[in-house]
Amino acid sequence: MCKTKKRQAANVAAVAEYSHEDSDEDVVFLGSVSEKAQASPWMTEVTMDNHKAVFKIDTGADVTAVPEQLYAQGQFNKLARATKILYGPGGVPLKLKGKFTAVLSNSKHSTHEEVYVVEGLRTPLLSGAAAMTLQLVARVNSISLDSKETVKREFPKLFSGLGKMEGEYTIVLKPDAKPFSLSTPRHISLPLLQKVKEELSRMEQQGVISKVDEPTAVVRTYGCGAQELRKS
Repeated sequence: MCKTKKRQAANVAAVAEYSHEDSDEDVVFLGSVSEKAQASPWMTEVTMDNHKAVFKIDTGADVTAVPEQLYAQGQFNKLARATKILYGPGGVPLKLKGKFTAVLSNSKHSTHEEVYVVEGLRTPLLSGAAAMTLQLVARVNSISLDSKETVKREFPKLFSGLGKMEGEYTIVLKPDAKPFSLSTPRHISLPLLQKVKEELSRMEQQGVISKVDEPTAVVRTYGCGAQELRKS
């Protein structure tokens, strides 16, 4: 038996030897576990310790993982006990065979990574951190919106007084729409009567409302606050 076959046999034995046990170790997430390898912009060839393999870039994966068959085929470092608990989609815990350190590289960049051997994994998965180090993906920072106060300072006219949009607009209601209405006018207490008249007059002068002397389908109601008249 040649040395290569002996090394592969040793790897197979090592895969069977290091099984993951529940503990208080770190918990990390792994993305697509059972998806088959296929041509995709997210598939890329990576050299792992002089062994070429096609990885799927999984930006949601916290660690890089490979199937146990891939580990058995190559001449990689000996498996060590896994120090993390890996969960797949849906929070399903994954059965780990162990981990090993490897150099992942492409034509321009390289990185040292801890690679986890996962039982039942179909496609090698490249973690988001490794993909960024190899410059296969780039992180785009979130765009921060201007604060409300900044917008107010830039467009003061939009936040003061009463504005009016240019042109005319048609608002179409559903055929079966039933607007809220009151069958009888709401009673206004004497202390608020003058304030209500002044507010209605002011709104009529600004063109917000128009005076109606006949029954309508909709009645706009008003409530009173502790200090001032407010629209309800």
